[in-house]
Amino acid sequence: MNIFNKILLWFILPSKRKIKKITDNVIKNIKIIETNSEGFTVTTTDTEKKNYHWKDILNIRINDSKTEIISDKKIIEVLTPDYTNYYDFIQKIPKDYKDFDYSFVDLFFTKLSGCKCCGLISLFDNKCLACGFEKWNNGLLDEYNSEEEYNRERQYELFEPFNDDEIDINNKPEQGFKSDTLWIPIVKKEDFVNSY
Repeated sequence: MNIFNKILLWFILPSKRKIKKITDNVIKNIKIIETNSEGFTVTTTDTEKKNYHWKDILNIRINDSKTEIISDKKIIEVLTPDYTNYYDFIQKIPKDYKDFDYSFVDLFFTKLSGCKCCGLISLFDNKCLACGFEKWNNGLLDEYNSEEEYNRERQYELFEPFNDDEIDINNKPEQGFKSDTLWIPIVKKEDFVNSY
C-alpha cells in the first residue's frame, strides 16, 4: 500500500481507539425495559440492571413524556419513551394501579397509523416511534424525487443484512407495535443480493 493510500485511510477510517469510544458511548446509553408476568427489568448500562416485581410497586403514573414508578410513597424510577420496549411496557402494566391512566394508553395506540418504512402501526405526529423515520412529506423533495424513492431508501437501511445475516424483510410486531396488514415492502431480497 502506498503512502497516499495510508494517509487517506488514516483520515477516512476511525482509529481503533475512536471505534471503541463510539461503541462504549452507545453501550453506555442503552436503556431497555423487559416485561414479564412477575414484573419488569430496567437495564440502563451494560452493567446496571434493576429488577422490579409488580407486587412491590405501590403505584404507577403516566403522562405524555414519562412513566413514574412509585414504591413506599416515593418515585423510585422514571421511564421515558427513549427506553427500548417502553411502548410494550406501558401496555403490559397490570390493571391494579389506581393512578395509572389506562384509557390514555388505549387512546394513544388508537391514534397511531402505519409506517410505510417499517410496516408497523407506530406512526405518531409524522414520525415513526419504531424505526425513527419521518413520514414522507413535500419537504423531502429536496433530497428525494418521490415518496417511493424515500421509502425504498429507508427500507434498504432497515433491512440491510449485517455481516452474513439472512435477509429478512418483514413487519413482525415488536416493541409493543402491531403489524400493519396493509403494508407491502418496496424492497425485495433480490435487491440486496444484486447489490453485493
